[in-house]
Amino acid sequence: GEYCVDVLKGDTSLVRTLWEDYGFLRIHLCPTRSHGVNSSQLKKYLASLKSVIVALPQVEFILLVSKETRALTFQLMNDCQPNLAFFYDAEEIALNGGSPSRTSGTGASGGGAAGGGASGGC
Repeated sequence: GEYCVDVLKGDTSLVRTLWEDYGFLRIHLCPTRSHGVNSSQLKKYLASLKSVIVALPQVEFILLVSKETRALTFQLMNDCQPNLAFFYDAEEIALNGGSPSRTSGTGASGGGAAGGGASGGC
């Protein structure tokens, strides 16, 4: 949750380190309560998150789409960047249904979407 909030607030340092030092090409953001993020006012992070996405065009940002994240995700869909994709994971949402998850709010990956979900760009 803490790293996810840092990215939402416009801090590029973690993402830049993961890309420059370790070669990560994708960052999966899950800004939800179950991942330790206060999601009640995600829309306020629209400009700062977009600034991170624009500042690091070589990294693909994958943002979880759910009822909880819709205020942010739908706004980003309206002015989509080429390195931004969205992920709807119906399986995780159904399984967790608001209960705490064991995964972190920010993930980094070299692969594609996991089973049980759908992803797409703009």
